[in-house]
Amino acid sequence: MERFDIGQFMAFEKKITEAIEVILKPELDKLFFYEFKVQRFNAGERSMLDLYYQMDEKSQKSLLIRIRFLHPERELQIPNILLPEQMRWRRLGKRTIKSVFDCCTSKEYELCIVEMTPSFHQRLLDRNALEVDEDTVQITHETELEKDIGSPLMGYY
Repeated sequence: MERFDIGQFMAFEKKITEAIEVILKPELDKLFFYEFKVQRFNAGERSMLDLYYQMDEKSQKSLLIRIRFLHPERELQIPNILLPEQMRWRRLGKRTIKSVFDCCTSKEYELCIVEMTPSFHQRLLDRNALEVDEDTVQITHETELEKDIGSPLMGYY
């Protein structure tokens, strides 16, 4: 496997951050506060990108999305994607996952959604995600992230 230097890791992390921001910025701009934070571990071979937001000046900061970068394994993991109520049911989560996936494929990384609820796990399987284990699915080109398959609003669940 080709080894990247820290600069290449950071450039990829920035590309992912920008891809997320493009999708969510119109909604993020309506919030009191938001920020992206990156933490690096193991000489930068592993990192974590968090997007925090605050609804108003009195509310606490909350995590919207977390992405783990496992650079040596060429894998990204999303263990958390928790959209605020006003962002739900507008395909923003699916569009964000799709945008991250598109960035991953351009660098030959895999994207896995991990540590999710059983119902979200099943919805992703219904969308043709590849089951890795009971806590992990892999997003592939066959994963349908654009249509409303199994949406609770459509009465399927």
